[in-house]
Amino acid sequence: MRTVLPTVSVRISGKVFRLDETIKYLKRNNLYQASMFIVKMTGINKDYATQLAIAIRKYWQEGMDP
Repeated sequence: MRTVLPTVSVRISGKVFRLDETIKYLKRNNLYQASMFIVKMTGINKDYATQLAIAIRKYWQEGMDP
């Protein structure tokens, strides 16, 4: 049985980015790869991307483990 990962969409400076691959990296507990993926896709600062990855991980974990 294949599980479907949730969709992650982020609005930055008026543009909407789909960051679905971020969950794949966070599921493996690899915050560095998740933040580097965000930097590659959006072009934002690395520190901001790390904070965004942490926020996505926290939101995803709360949804998975209420």
